[in-house]
Amino acid sequence: SVDIPATFQGNWIQYLSNTMEYPIIAQSNGIEDSVTIKYIVDLDGKVINIKAVSGSPELRLEAEHVIRMSSGMWKPAQLYGKPVKAYASQKITFKLE
Repeated sequence: SVDIPATFQGNWIQYLSNTMEYPIIAQSNGIEDSVTIKYIVDLDGKVINIKAVSGSPELRLEAEHVIRMSSGMWKPAQLYGKPVKAYASQKITFKLE
């Protein structure tokens, strides 16, 4: 447990729209889903141990890629005012337009 969780430094929605690519196989099969990713944000704001824990298999790789690309863009969690390595999770929703 931490006092302050790790936070993304910037506009998360804008980051997603600039980074995420809808997988072709998921598009062509009409697959929409939310993927939950668990990971660790280390002391330098880097993201490690990335793992999709739920969501469509066709979307999991891209969701993991999006989190991997955000490495270094996070402010680490804090405990007693000091940065600490901590688990985080993020839900990424894929929706066809």
